[in-house]
Amino acid sequence: MAKNLGINRRTLAKAFREELDSALADLTVRVHANFLKIATGDSKSAAWAAERWLRMRAPQQWRDQPTEITGADGGPLMVTSYVVRAPKPTESAAEWLQTYTPKPEKS
Repeated sequence: MAKNLGINRRTLAKAFREELDSALADLTVRVHANFLKIATGDSKSAAWAAERWLRMRAPQQWRDQPTEITGADGGPLMVTSYVVRAPKPTESAAEWLQTYTPKPEKS
């Protein structure tokens, strides 16, 4: 702002301290009001905004809490991995169905 006005930052702060403080306070109130509007709305951003609001206003209740997961009888958790291979691409859906549809077993 000082650069746009062609003055030193210290001069701006000294000469316009009250205006700068009130502008910051006004901006904070406007952002807060808009944030609250989003948090209580129906948009896709509402859940995120509500969570942020709660994390700021009630951090003890709305913080990430570690969770320990164990297997049977408190033992190690068994993990099974699967490798899935995608079939080769085909020119059409009909070709894909013909190639990859299970064939009936011959009796």
